[in-house]
Amino acid sequence: MRAAADLDVRVDVVALARAALTGPDDVLERAAALLAARPDTTARPGATGTPTASVSLPLHGAAEGARHGLDRAGRAALDAAVPGAASVVAEALGPDAGRVLVLGCEELHYLPVRLAEALEARGWAVEVAATTRSPLVARDGAGYAVREARAFAAHDQALAHAPERYVYGVGAGRYDAVVVVVDAAARTPALRAPDGLFAHLGAVVPRVVEAVVPCRPPRPAQRRPVVAARRGPAFGTFAPGEVGWLLSDLSGHALEMPTDVREAALAAGAHYADALPPEPAPSAAYARVVARAVERAAPGVAAAVGVLAERVLAQRGPGVVLVSLARAGTPVGVLVRRWAAWARGVALPHYAVSVVRGRGLDRAALDALVAAHHPSSLVLLDGWTGAGGIVDEVRRDLAAYARETGVVVDPTVAVLADPAHRTPLCGTREDLLVPHACLNATASGLVSRTVDRPDLVVPGAHHGAQVHRELAAVDRTAAVLDAVTACFGSSTPSAPVAAPDGRGARYLAALARDLSLPGERRLRAGVGETSRTLLRRDPAAVLVARDAGPELDPVRRLCAERGVPTRPLPDHADGIASPYRCVAVLRASR
Repeated sequence: MRAAADLDVRVDVVALARAALTGPDDVLERAAALLAARPDTTARPGATGTPTASVSLPLHGAAEGARHGLDRAGRAALDAAVPGAASVVAEALGPDAGRVLVLGCEELHYLPVRLAEALEARGWAVEVAATTRSPLVARDGAGYAVREARAFAAHDQALAHAPERYVYGVGAGRYDAVVVVVDAAARTPALRAPDGLFAHLGAVVPRVVEAVVPCRPPRPAQRRPVVAARRGPAFGTFAPGEVGWLLSDLSGHALEMPTDVREAALAAGAHYADALPPEPAPSAAYARVVARAVERAAPGVAAAVGVLAERVLAQRGPGVVLVSLARAGTPVGVLVRRWAAWARGVALPHYAVSVVRGRGLDRAALDALVAAHHPSSLVLLDGWTGAGGIVDEVRRDLAAYARETGVVVDPTVAVLADPAHRTPLCGTREDLLVPHACLNATASGLVSRTVDRPDLVVPGAHHGAQVHRELAAVDRTAAVLDAVTACFGSSTPSAPVAAPDGRGARYLAALARDLSLPGERRLRAGVGETSRTLLRRDPAAVLVARDAGPELDPVRRLCAERGVPTRPLPDHADGIASPYRCVAVLRASR
């Protein structure tokens, strides 16, 4: 909301109401007749009265109230100042103060309440009230709400200045002492004038203590900067409000490399983020297989989205800021955002940032986010875990970021599916078919993988990506998201999942030994990673669980189209049960 951004606050609830007061046509005439018969008894004496004591309350720089805003730090400062201020008032009143009224002036009401609470905690008989600009008819009659009223000359210069102010319920003999809490700006000679507040109080109360507080002026606006993000339709096909991409647009550069050339470059030591794999349009046959798989998977994915979204909101509250890891995490972030709006009525900010294995998070994006949002509000989102390498990458990088900057960001990566059992924040630990893993850019807003190449991404710039506008005719982003969203509420989210135990990495290490591989680096585990490997790389084989059903039809179809053999995935390796439905095996480096 614009107001929340301007004030640097979080708005949880906005309540709007409209009301109308309808009275009889002759209500004014009847009121005039009633006042003529029984006139208003509001007192307007002109006797002189002065405070018996005047003290200054030390607030040590704390705000005297919330009229100009009171944030958490301001509340803490006032909390610390109240006991000392109450001691000053207590000393001015003395040990036998009797019945005490702490009287605020106009909007200066919060501090009087706090002072009254502090005095009451000492065992004193204390009440609290405030003066007002609102006139009420006073009548000393049984059952009437306003039995006593006093009108006095205004002593401040408020907007739309009215000549009188009012105090109610301060009748003769009701209080033994009144403490008038007034700020320095409203402490004018009118307070002590014959028609002023002190004259009225002095006529009915034995002791009047003036407690003066410093008046803090409004603070200059300190707005957090707005995150400059790319949004659809100029960048990608997600709706503008669903995600802001913190990426450089590299669409004009030739970044795609044929698969065989890229495989050779990777084997020679090139970094995967220096170039992009080709992303052709899916075949018609494959698109039909994926469409059927998405239809079958949508209810389970929707349930996992609900579990994940509710966990994120429970841990971080409605002020959470979603930060998805581009691009696999971005559709998940969009779905979590949709769930929060559907189930909780909150609109969560959502950004997509790049993370590169071996290089960490995009520092320019991270700096922009912590400048615009409190670091504790950020939650990182990804699609799934394979072996958990990105979970480790993020943890290492954010630890380094905290050492370098002093800014702590929670390194927990929330994922939709966590078959590797690596993160405490997930929607399910099942090896779920996450629909956008099957379609690459055509289910991810037509945005490519991210690129971090020094000749294209200068220091201080965001990592880059391309928009595959040539695939617009086969873009399924909205259809996939809408299919899952339509299943919100159709199935009950599963019970909370157990704590992560890292079994995925142990299984892969044992599987690599069983396959006589030099290590698990050649294994790409889980439905998501296997699908991406088939779409981008040239695997030697894909291992498929013996009991895998039609949920793995997209994997089988890709294997058939690319001539990749399939073999059974061992149910156990070295006694460890497989948490995966399939695993891709990369070719050995030549």
